[in-house]
Amino acid sequence: MHVNSEKAQLLFDGGDLTRCTIALAPMESGPKAIWILLLQRRNGTQLTLQMARNSDVRLFHSLDAAWSAAHKIGFREIRVQG
Repeated sequence: MHVNSEKAQLLFDGGDLTRCTIALAPMESGPKAIWILLLQRRNGTQLTLQMARNSDVRLFHSLDAAWSAAHKIGFREIRVQG
């Protein structure tokens, strides 16, 4: 399931998001790594951050950009899996 940044902030503020992981995007190939944000809910389900304009998964071309998005949601502890 995908969620946009605004909804993710509301879920985080409500205490429903427990973990954020920056992970390599599956099925993305090329010379540079592409990253996604994986958000874990309190009930154990996992969400991915989606783009603001459509329902596609938001892709990040740098760890800094992914970290910044996670920090904006409210996370201060962020895991990197890759």
